Amino acid sequence: MKKYILMSLFAAACVSQVSAQEKLKSVQEGSVLAVANAKIDGNISEWQNDFKAYNKSVKLFYSLSNDDKYLYLVTKSTDLVNNRKIELGGITLNVNTLNKKSDKDAFSVTFPSISRSGRGGGGGGRGRNGGFGNGNRGEVISDSAQKAMTEEAHKNFIASAKEIKVLGFKDITDTLISIYNEYSIKSMVGYDTTGAMVCEMAIPLKALGLSAAAPKEFAYQILLNGLQLPNGGMGGGGRGGRGGGFSEMTAPTDFWGKYALAKK
Repeated sequence: MKKYILMSLFAAACVSQVSAQEKLKSVQEGSVLAVANAKIDGNISEWQNDFKAYNKSVKLFYSLSNDDKYLYLVTKSTDLVNNRKIELGGITLNVNTLNKKSDKDAFSVTFPSISRSGRGGGGGGRGRNGGFGNGNRGEVISDSAQKAMTEEAHKNFIASAKEIKVLGFKDITDTLISIYNEYSIKSMVGYDTTGAMVCEMAIPLKALGLSAAAPKEFAYQILLNGLQLPNGGMGGGGRGGRGGGFSEMTAPTDFWGKYALAKK
């Protein structure tokens, strides 16, 4: 009975997510003022799950917003394979203040940026749902053990997500900076009670050369990098034994949009 109830709740949650996806635009329309109490802490409760778009290319719910100091990106991924893809390659936000859909001369922030040694990942404990990082090799494990393994993997991944990759900022000479940096660029990853991955970014408007007092439209790109193979290796397309799942892990996905800062 307990298992039946859990399955029913999971099914209901899936139906709810699909319904939310269908109601939202694929690219956000309009400007949005950030919530007054925004905190970059991997917990998006203050945003009240009020996402402005769902994009199928990157399988993300997202909202872009601002106050008078920061540009915010808040995302949520409910797909387990997509979560793993983010864990392996991060989410990149490219901001082109020349309003061109090009990453050339764009400000670029990627998070999480994880070294190879730190990629044990939040995918652990998902063997029955895709085979990433379980190590039980087909063993039947209880729901409580599965839940504990997943929660532990999430905790370990959050602990390893300590660096942000940045490009295009004239005052930042390093390409990798700590999440505790002096440039006020903030980012944090977390998981909500349903296991969905959430990610928050905040970039100072000043660092982007933007001002909420004189808003202008700019182009932005949201990119899921996937696992970057050494020596420019190909994904699943040339590796029949790996299958579509591996191909999805290594294939970058993205989309572009336009945004103008909201004024109070």
